[in-house]
Amino acid sequence: MDEFEMKKYCEFDNKDNYYLYPGTDVLKNKYNIKTNNKLDKYEKIICSIELMDMQKNPFCCDFDYNHYLKIHKKLFGKLYFFAGEIRKIDTLKPNTYFCRKEFVSKNLHSTLIEMKEKLTNVTNEEEYVYLLSKYYLDLNFIHPFREGNGRTLREFIRQYVEYLNKVIDIGEYKFVISNFDKDNLLKHTISDDVYKVEEEFKKAVVKTKEKTRWFMKALIINGSNYKSGNSIELLKQFKKYFQGEKEEISLYFDDNAFCVNCKTCFKQENCKNKNNIIYNKDFDAVVISSPIYKGNVTPNLISLALKLDREMKSNKLNNKEAILLLSGYNGVCPRMSIEFSKIIFENLNAKLNIDDIVVSLNSEIIPASKDKFAHQKIKKIARRFNNWGGNGFKWKTKRSGWI
Repeated sequence: MDEFEMKKYCEFDNKDNYYLYPGTDVLKNKYNIKTNNKLDKYEKIICSIELMDMQKNPFCCDFDYNHYLKIHKKLFGKLYFFAGEIRKIDTLKPNTYFCRKEFVSKNLHSTLIEMKEKLTNVTNEEEYVYLLSKYYLDLNFIHPFREGNGRTLREFIRQYVEYLNKVIDIGEYKFVISNFDKDNLLKHTISDDVYKVEEEFKKAVVKTKEKTRWFMKALIINGSNYKSGNSIELLKQFKKYFQGEKEEISLYFDDNAFCVNCKTCFKQENCKNKNNIIYNKDFDAVVISSPIYKGNVTPNLISLALKLDREMKSNKLNNKEAILLLSGYNGVCPRMSIEFSKIIFENLNAKLNIDDIVVSLNSEIIPASKDKFAHQKIKKIARRFNNWGGNGFKWKTKRSGWI
């Protein structure tokens, strides 16, 4: 049995003989070994060989329910007939209760879905280590197998860390199991103390490489005439997931000058009311956020569109990406809002892709803060922006469908 685990399970189910030889506490096995000492030796040898094989020849999986079972099957399939199967009995260890058997599959499935959602979106090392610690405890409590839960869980975490090196942008890490203080880890796992377990994980999750990458710089044009509201909630979601540099102007709460139809631009090249941020040539993406006001964007955004349409024709700006965030009530048509926003984008040399328009309507029923579809779309766009390569547009995803 694994050195990280307690030596004895205490069975309290009348199906105990499903796993044990009658009259013994020895697990039924493919070698018909009926003493624990000999079985432990076989188990240790077989498990070590399979662990090395998985490290040399990793298999491609989705870190879901089937992946978890596949690891257990690989580790113990040559020894136990129940390898890769959810346990059919309830079980406990001294001072430790585990999930009831009827809830194991459901909880394992939901926990792994949540785990992937959280871990693939971490933005810093502290959050990363904490989440690994938390889900280590959650999966340990579920304890899906009759034997080999600890080894399966640690191998799953090891594979997860390698996978996340390719997904998240906080650096590259290695999961070094030998760095654990096994006694402390066991004690804190039993007490279900996530912060103490986190201290052990800080030793085992070792940073091997700083992530060096280019990030976008985004110009955010906030057209809302409110300091809080539905379009502001959409903008918050973008800021939450976008990892690049951000420079924001508020058309209602910053000191901005707008087109007053003075016709100065007809006499000279540029408008006399010039906003310096707008003329910054260093940003790589333009984000416009606005509520839909009487079928269009807010008046100050319309004014900005007219201003730029007159004064920017002679300006040579680098190519940019664009994202449009709109919110409105039921029955509102976003078409006019999109057209006026395109004037701004085009004059800033930003191309608006149809996939990069996020519209949250019916906000009187479902406010933008609870619009999960809009949130998911914003997150997807922001993550693609995060994968920008710098020195020009080096996207990891195919771009199509320009408006």
